[in-house]
Amino acid sequence: SSVYWARLQINNVSTKKEWLIEVNYPFLDFIDVYLVDESGTVSHRKTGDMLLFSQRAQKHHNFLFTVLLEKEKPLTVYFRFETKGSMRMPLVLWTPEAFNLKDHEEQLIFGLYYGMLFAMIVINPSFIALNSACFTTFFSETCCTMSEALSPQIGQNLALITSLSSPSHLQFVHFF
Repeated sequence: SSVYWARLQINNVSTKKEWLIEVNYPFLDFIDVYLVDESGTVSHRKTGDMLLFSQRAQKHHNFLFTVLLEKEKPLTVYFRFETKGSMRMPLVLWTPEAFNLKDHEEQLIFGLYYGMLFAMIVINPSFIALNSACFTTFFSETCCTMSEALSPQIGQNLALITSLSSPSHLQFVHFF
């Protein structure tokens, strides 16, 4: 099990108050988030894939944290990441509007991908009836790809399809 800490310092210069911090890697076992405002008040949140999905504040496949940022008031966010698997910590700060737009585009891409795989699975049995080894192999590969894509361990590979980031968000992290 590996543990890493990260610190993110935010100073809101916009008029928007509500922001989302996304940890864009859903395979981290435990994530502790400590929000420290300028008066020293600490707020703690805990999530991770080893906790129940129903315990998440935001029901999403990635980890989301809502933060309220007063204009020109600094906020320091400490992250504690713990996992037994691979470790990635892509942190993205979003406005709720920008996040919703990105999420809708991502879901559209997933829908097209799964729809095409499903169509191939539905159409291919008619070719299998022709006793063609080539079509049988293709059908088996398509079924395996679909089952892998729907399993939680393989989802990170699909994130590569949707990792095209829009310029409307900031991505930064400071490690120490």
